[in-house]
Formats: sequence, structure tokens, C-alpha cells
Amino acid sequence: MKHLFALLLAPVAVMASEGWLTDLDAAKKQAAAEKKDILIDFTGSDWCGWCIKLDKEVFSTPEFKAQKDFVLVSLDFPHKKQIPADAKAKNEALMKQWGVQGFPTIILANASGQPYAQTGYQEGGPVKYLAHLAELRKENTPANIKAFTEKGKQAAEQAAKREAAGAKMKAAVEAKDFSAACKIIEENFPADMPNRIAAVKMNQAMLSLQIEPENKARALALLDEALKGAQGNERAVASITKIRERVAADTTKAPAGK
Repeated sequence: MKHLFALLLAPVAVMASEGWLTDLDAAKKQAAAEKKDILIDFTGSDWCGWCIKLDKEVFSTPEFKAQKDFVLVSLDFPHKKQIPADAKAKNEALMKQWGVQGFPTIILANASGQPYAQTGYQEGGPVKYLAHLAELRKENTPANIKAFTEKGKQAAEQAAKREAAGAKMKAAVEAKDFSAACKIIEENFPADMPNRIAAVKMNQAMLSLQIEPENKARALALLDEALKGAQGNERAVASITKIRERVAADTTKAPAGK
């Protein structure tokens, strides 16, 4: 009886909701058997407004539920509800592997799980969305699969660099090593970035206030350098000027971010 109960529960464990799987490996097996492509929805089901909107306007409609071209997979990143630790780890790994940076992200893949196209929320309801997906299915070619894979690889490498930089920055801040932290900031802004000096000096000023909030003079000097670097960009100048005014009026706290 115990084993029978476990077997009865097993199919439920890979279902997110009616018609949706939560495991890509299970989806690949089904897609191969049914000769279908795979639609993978990276979603924040209980907090992401656009994800909820896409589900309500498209995925939950009778028209979409009647589609026959895709095996559906939901990879959820909820804030309130809990998902199994192993599922969470798999979802995060795929997110990094394919360079997913926001929600909802919809990835189309062949039956082997090789991505070939990406989209997200689209206005117009289920009929228009299904037509959009039909157009994207034409991108299921070896060339597009190769390009998507390379793009995902580059995105994953960038994400890994950001994580490494974040860890180094955390260590520098905890050690109150302002010089090391400034170097990390400089290394992570591309040399050809527009208004690079303004961005670097602005971040260093905020870092100065975080590490040594009583050193008002250093933070203000860095903000002055940021203002010089932002010349020609009225919006940036106005933003930095406001922050400088706030820093000048408060020697102990960095201005709250928005």
C-alpha cells in the first residue's frame, strides 16, 4: 500500500497546473514521444505582475489549452509558496545556462531541449499569441539553435562574472577596504560605456558613504567628479546634483535608492 501511494503521487509531482510540467527532462521525453516542441515559461507565479497577466490573458484560456504544438513546462520562482529544493536548483541552473534575466521569459526548444527562440508577454490574447508562437517555430533550425546556445553561454559567463564581483565587493566592504572596492567598481564598467566616469565615480561615492559614512568630504569630491563626467547628459547631471545635495545635508547616511 505504501508503494502504491507513492506511485499515485509521482505524476502529480511534475505537474504545475493542468497541462503544465515542472521538469524539463520529463518534458523532453513527452515531446519526443509526441513529436512536439517544448514551451518553457520562466515565471514568478505569485508576485510577477506580467507573469500573472500572461497566464490570465493567454495560458489559462481555452484557446491556448487546445494548442497541440508544444509540451508545456513551468519553471517557477515564487516568493510566497515553496517548491522542492531540487526543483529550485534545477530551475536556477537553467536560468543561468540560458541567460534568463527577467520574468516572464518564454523559451521555445526542440524535443531534445535545445532552445531556438525566446519571447515574453505579448498583447492581444490567445489567438494572437498562438500566431506569434507559430512564427517563432520557424526559427527551429540548426543555425538558430547554435546562435541561441552561444548567446546563452555568453550570458551565463557574464552572470558568473557578476556573481564573482559581488562576492569580492562584499568581502571588501566587510573589510572596509575602500581602495579594493573602488578597483572592483572600475573593473566592472566597460571602457567604452557612455558616461563611464560619471557611473564609476557615482558608485564609488555611494560606496564611500557605506564604508566610511563620516567621511563626507571624500564622498562629495567623488560626486563632483561624477558631475564632471556627466556633462552633456542633463538627466544624469540633475540626478547626481540632487544626490550631492542630500549627501551635503547628511554626513552619516547614504541617500536611499529608488
